[in-house]
Parts: sequence; structure tokens; C-alpha cells
Amino acid sequence: MSETPAFRNPDLPVETRVNDLLSRMTIEERVGQMLQLDGRVEPEKTIPAMQPGSMLQVLDEDAEKVQRIALANRMGVPLLLGIDAIHGHSFKQGATIFPTQIGLACMWNTALLREVGGITALEMSFTGVHWTFSPVLCIARDARWGRVGETFGEDPYLIGEFASALINGYQGAGLSDRRAVLACAKHFAGYSETQGGLDSSEADLSIRNLRAFFLPGFEKVAREGCATFMAGYQAIEGMPCSANSWLLTDLLKKEWGFEGVVVTDWDNVRRMHAEQHVFANIAESSIAAAKAGNDLIMATPAFYDGVLDGLKSGRVTSDTVDQACRRILRLKFAMGLFEDPRLPDPAGGRAVIGCAQHRDTALQTARESIVLLKNANNLLPLDRKSIKRIAVIGPNADDPLAQLGDWTLGTGQAVGHKQMPRDLTITVLDGIRAIAGKDTEVLRIERGDKAGMQRLIEYISRCPFSLGRMVALTEDGKILYRASHANCLPFPISGDKTLMAGIPRNFEVFEPLDFLAEVVQHIPNKGDHLTNYCGWYSNKKRGMRKDKETVVVPGPGEPDTAFRKKSRMTWAALIKAVFEVDPLKCPKRCTEPSRSVRGGYEDRWLHRGKRGDRADPSALQPLEGYPSARPACREATARTRSLH
Repeated sequence: MSETPAFRNPDLPVETRVNDLLSRMTIEERVGQMLQLDGRVEPEKTIPAMQPGSMLQVLDEDAEKVQRIALANRMGVPLLLGIDAIHGHSFKQGATIFPTQIGLACMWNTALLREVGGITALEMSFTGVHWTFSPVLCIARDARWGRVGETFGEDPYLIGEFASALINGYQGAGLSDRRAVLACAKHFAGYSETQGGLDSSEADLSIRNLRAFFLPGFEKVAREGCATFMAGYQAIEGMPCSANSWLLTDLLKKEWGFEGVVVTDWDNVRRMHAEQHVFANIAESSIAAAKAGNDLIMATPAFYDGVLDGLKSGRVTSDTVDQACRRILRLKFAMGLFEDPRLPDPAGGRAVIGCAQHRDTALQTARESIVLLKNANNLLPLDRKSIKRIAVIGPNADDPLAQLGDWTLGTGQAVGHKQMPRDLTITVLDGIRAIAGKDTEVLRIERGDKAGMQRLIEYISRCPFSLGRMVALTEDGKILYRASHANCLPFPISGDKTLMAGIPRNFEVFEPLDFLAEVVQHIPNKGDHLTNYCGWYSNKKRGMRKDKETVVVPGPGEPDTAFRKKSRMTWAALIKAVFEVDPLKCPKRCTEPSRSVRGGYEDRWLHRGKRGDRADPSALQPLEGYPSARPACREATARTRSLH
């Protein structure tokens, strides 16, 4: 009978077990431990082939499936499973959803933040997941940056305090706590300070600026025992964070004494080569990431072969791999995963996930997160008895997804295509109708609802309180109001195909591509409005693409979601329908916006730049055959300001 390996003995010290297991592993198995792969992509092939140390975006039966495959490998090393449980276990149907981080920050209640973290961890623990990629410690100082809502705001001290409380809630009594999960401090560091608010591009930050504003919160949670850190996408002084050895090793691990695991953000390693163009190929990018101090590489399978090639050529040493592998194994042993991989417990979860007690806490956080900026002339509270009509305007009024926030089921970041149960979500319209009473008429104004718009126009003049700041009329009598994202307007088209709109102050003007994405609502028989997602454009910063690319248009009365089949039309058809110009027959056609060597997009205006070039100001002109929105917008703004 063979002797039980030392790493299988839970009575031995963790370091003894780590050393024993490392001595038995091949170099391929050790490199594999540095991989965090997407568990939704052929795990039955990738796990035996690369033996990854971690997987993400799986839960419940999928989590058990990948875990059992990993346990059947030669050494039987369990997987560390992570998921984006950002404000509640939000990728689990029926789980408790809390306000987003910016809302949680508005509570000014660290005790309640700890409770939010504890509830999230408890609900996660029944689904086989060990790790949440939360919280975000970025500083929100530029409103143009699209992830402000994921932060705790702009104050470095408060960010550290709020993050510390949430992390303590997640991690509970410690790594061995069966009902706790690992927290992840992200995005390390300065990710929110990119130039012009362009996500994942270049952050122009000095070391002094970093240490004074962006690092204190991270240092606090590192010294307090946050289990993992995630590197940012962006570059600082031209060097991507995932290749920055000063940031990840000298500062975090040596100066601050961080003993946990550093993980890249999604596919960072490939991006450093393919998008930021800092490294010549994926092998060089992989080697740089390993040498900089990353322990786990998220969603870049090519890292495996890249580092193995580097080992063969001597560009990276086995000691570099062993240091990362040691940290990962140490974490797994400390969590007790070799004895109990924490498989899903659906029966136990049914009594806990989304229970009444947890929902009461969610209600409390929602109430405490409400911020009243100004109560002019004591407008609030409203006297329900004196109000006969209430107009509810805008696409988010009756949108459950908008009520739930980002990183939840139904969003582009979600695991699978499921939705949260509709009966568990109260929209703004639901709530107003519930409290308005039978004697109050609730007007629901849909975008594109001409009859409803006319009723609203008639109603404004006799409304008991002013709606003047919520709506504005164009010269031809059409209504403008806020679009799905704050401070933007959909612009109706007048008969001469130019923009003629009275635009209130503090409302933004769309650039042409944004504008085209909105005006589709005015094409006859093409539905009420574009989807919020607008597919690939808003999130991927794509320009007007080839005639084969399509925009997604919901039919009349369909929900505002990009995850159901819709009628489709190409950008070329859209332009032709709206402007009566055939772009395919124009002398010059639009190309993609140019990309800088850092990977960020320099501008969002139609121009003649070539991919890979820097933006040329002389090229930033409307293409022949396309109408220009700028002159009409300037004229409309000037006319409106003259009225104030």
C-alpha cells in the first residue's frame, strides 16, 4: 500500500504541503496553475489539456462539472472558481441584488456594507463559487469615464473605508470559513484616470499622484488581508499595469507585504500585444506578464504556450513560475479546498438565496442610498391628494434591467442569457402606480408614442409642478427628453433632414455615430427605439462599419434588451432611410475610428483615418454625402440659451 502524499495530509503546515505538491508537479502542470480560463468554453477539453488553476463565470451544476473534471487530473488539484458578484450574487437567478457601489457609498454606513458583503458571500457559497471580483477601489474624478457607477466615489479615504468594510463582509471569519468568499481589490491602479475618460487606454499619472490619491485605499486593504488583487487594463507612462513589475511586485508584494494572489483583468495579456501594441507577439506579452508579478492570467489561454516557449528559450525562469504557483496553491490549502472543494448545495441554497431577511437588508440599503440634492421651494414631499396626474417619462421608467443595474443577469456582462424573475423587481412605474391611488392618473410616455407625447404637451400647461426641465420641444413640435443614459437626448429629424432642436442647457449633443444610433426610432415600422446595448457600438467603441454589420431594432412593444432576436438593418440602410443618402454610392466611405498604439480610440467623429494611425485633426471632417450634425446643434444651442 502506497504512502499518502504529504500534500494530502491536512494536519501538516500549509508550506510543507505546498512544497511537497510543487516537487511532484511537472512544469506544464505548474504553468497550468497560472491559468484562469472561461469555464463556459469547452471545459471538458481545456481542463485535461492545460490543467488550469482557476476558472470563472460558472456556478451551480456548471461549477460542479468543471470541479469534478479538475479533480480527476493526475494531481487532483481543485479549481479556484470566481465570478462577478459585484453588488450581490447578481448572476444567480433569484439572488439578492443590492445597489451598485456608488449607491452603497451614499449610505455612509460601513456596518451595513459589511452585512452586504456577508450576504453576498453566503448566497455565493451555495453555488460552488469561491471568489468575487469585487470591490472596485477606483477613484471617480472624470464623469466621462463609463464605469463611475461601479466606484465608491472620489474621496480616497472614504474609498478605503468602504472597501475595507465590504471586504470584511466577503471574507468573513477567514480563508477557512466555508460560507465566506475571497474578495478582490481592483483595478490596480489608476484605472479610472485615463485620458479623456477613454476606458482601458492611457493614464497620465505621476508616482506622487498615485501615492497621494490612487494607492492609499489599496494599501489599506492589502495590509488588512484582502486575499486577491486585480491589475488594471490601462497603461501608466506607456506601460500596461499587467506588465508593471514596480506596481505588482516592488510596491504591492514587497513594500506592502501582500501575500495573496494577483490576477489580470479579462484577457489583459492578449490585449497588451494585440491592442496596446506594447509587445511584438503573445509569447512576449505572456513572458512580461509572468515576470511582472501576475499569479493568475484571466481568459488568455495562449499564455500557456507563450510561457512554455519562454521557459525553453530561457526568457523566463522556472523560479518565476514557481513563485506564482506557490501563491495559488497556498491559497487553496488555506481554504481547505483539497479536503472540501465546496461543491454546490442547491438544496441548502433554496432556503437562503434571496430569502426574506436578505431582501429586507437590500431594501434598507436602497433607502439609505437615496440622495436628495435639492428640495427647491419645499416641493417634496408631494401631496398625493392634490395630484391628479403623474407623467412617467423615459425608457428606464419600466425597465427591470435598468432597476437592477450593471453586472446582473440580462446585461452584456452576464453569465448566460437568463433574466432575473420579473416579479422580484419593482420598477419606477410599478412603484408610482402602487402608491398613486385610484384617483390619480399615471401617464406612461413611451418613446415614439406620438399620441402620448401630445397628451403630455397638453398636460404640461396645467401640471401642478413644472416639467419644463424634463422635456423640450423642437421647432416642428416634436418632443425631446432624456435618453437611457443621463444627459443625452434623442434628436428627431425635421423635414429638411437637418437637426432642428431646442436643446436645454446641461444636455449633451450627440456626435454623429451616437446620433444615428438614436434616430432609428423615427424610421417608420421599425419599432419604438434602439436597444440600450446598441449591440457592439456603445461598449466596443466601433464606428460605422461595413454594410454587413447590423443594428438591432426591437419591434413595437418589445422589451429593451439585446438578447432576443430582432429585425435587423445595416448601417448603410439606416443612413439611407433617415437621410435619403446611399452611403454605398458616396465617393468616400467611412472607416473605423483610428486607434492609438495604446489601444484607446482617439475620437468618435467620422473621419478618413486608417486603422493604426494617430488621429489626424485635419481628417476630422464629415465625409462627403453625410450630413453634418454640428452646425445645426450649435444653432439650436445658441437659440435655446438666448431664451434662458
